[in-house]
Amino acid sequence: MKTATTNRRSLDLRTPPIPYERPPSRTIRKQDLLSFTVKANPGEEKSPEHTIAVEVFRNGTPEDLLVFLSKLEQIILGQNISTGPNMYALARQVFVGDGLMAFEQAAEKRNDESVDNFKLCITDVIAHVFPQRALIEQKRAMRRHMRKPASVPFRLYVGRMQELRRYLHHFPGYTSAQNIHEDEMKEILEFSVPSSWQKEMIRHGFVCTSHEISEIVEFCERLEISENNNGTMSNTRSSSSDNQGAKSQAKSFVQGSSNNNNHNNNNNNYKNNYKNNNNKRGRGGASHQKWCEYHQTSGHDTGECKVMLAQAKKMRGAYEASASSRNFSWNRHKPNKDRDEQKKFNGMMKTAMMAMMAKKKTSAQDNFSFDEFLKQAADASSDEE
Repeated sequence: MKTATTNRRSLDLRTPPIPYERPPSRTIRKQDLLSFTVKANPGEEKSPEHTIAVEVFRNGTPEDLLVFLSKLEQIILGQNISTGPNMYALARQVFVGDGLMAFEQAAEKRNDESVDNFKLCITDVIAHVFPQRALIEQKRAMRRHMRKPASVPFRLYVGRMQELRRYLHHFPGYTSAQNIHEDEMKEILEFSVPSSWQKEMIRHGFVCTSHEISEIVEFCERLEISENNNGTMSNTRSSSSDNQGAKSQAKSFVQGSSNNNNHNNNNNNYKNNYKNNNNKRGRGGASHQKWCEYHQTSGHDTGECKVMLAQAKKMRGAYEASASSRNFSWNRHKPNKDRDEQKKFNGMMKTAMMAMMAKKKTSAQDNFSFDEFLKQAADASSDEE
């Protein structure tokens, strides 16, 4: 006989009555918001006063109810309400809808409107809103499934976990024996952090149960700072090396293009002018000066020109894409064809570059047009073919 099997994993991952994520803020209707004036010290007549705004409870999540009951307790204390009938009257004012129905059903079970009966009525309302086995499910989720989110600082995470721990006191069926004690809370925090942090605790001989929670927070915050600093430095080095690699590749490509065979008189003139300028400036040492053939300035070298480097990199990508579309073979067993294709590409680049240089000398436009560059390269390629 076949028996139905239970998916234990799905049961373990059920959403707890009060999840780690706080409830999202929502718009409160004006008619659902009540204001009460309370005193800081109700026993004194001239005690400072302030106002508590509370939203009427119609229905909601268990955490919504606990937040509401916390404000209700503040109102009772701030207005010095000490008699049962006054407490019942206040409850009927702030409960509406499903919440009021649950309170009235609890009040009907008890004839006397006393303070003790009022507390029992509130307990019945809590049981009405909370799901069954709420305390067991909440403690299971905190022990097994709640982990520190990567985007949340550890101090804020601990504050939220401590808040959930205090909420347990208001769960249906709670007793002091079912509380999460201090040592157990320390273990929950220890195993909710990343595994790399747990390894650091082992390396430093840091035993969480032998320290206060504040010391655990301090230790983990140091790990956070160290992790963030290492991540920033690693990202900086990575991006810097990538930029240098792209720059050196483009620079070597431009310089390699300038050393190929000439295809026409314009290329010869360009090469001679470039050599003459280099001879005038000299190579190496303190006397070396920079010169850009495109911008005609000594502010930087042609191989360091950002415009030339960027366009050369794009042109290289366009050439490789076109080569692959024509099914060019880049097999290492065919070196002669590779050299022919490279020479063809370098010649095409030089021809297009010289055409653009000549055009720039007769135009006031300073921008290097990649579209025009591609057009000149295409013309050069068609001439060679």
